[in-house]
Amino acid sequence: MKGEYSVVQGGTVNWGNIYASVYSASGSANGTANSIGVTAAGARRGAAVLTGDKGSLLDCEFVVGMNGHGTGACRGKDETKYRMMF
Repeated sequence: MKGEYSVVQGGTVNWGNIYASVYSASGSANGTANSIGVTAAGARRGAAVLTGDKGSLLDCEFVVGMNGHGTGACRGKDETKYRMMF
């Protein structure tokens, strides 16, 4: 798959629904917020859209630390959810 991503330092708007649906204890999160808390100092939030050569599409959210490693979550167009580690 290929795609584009964006990383934002500081607060973000409308980030976290996909990530929370994979990593939260209840499986989903609802509410209104300007940002989502991250415990690691210097961690940055990001989003990516990936497309495959056969029409597949993943909408992803991730958190990356200062060391370049992180975790994320993706949702396919069929609502299948995936965990991401890098």
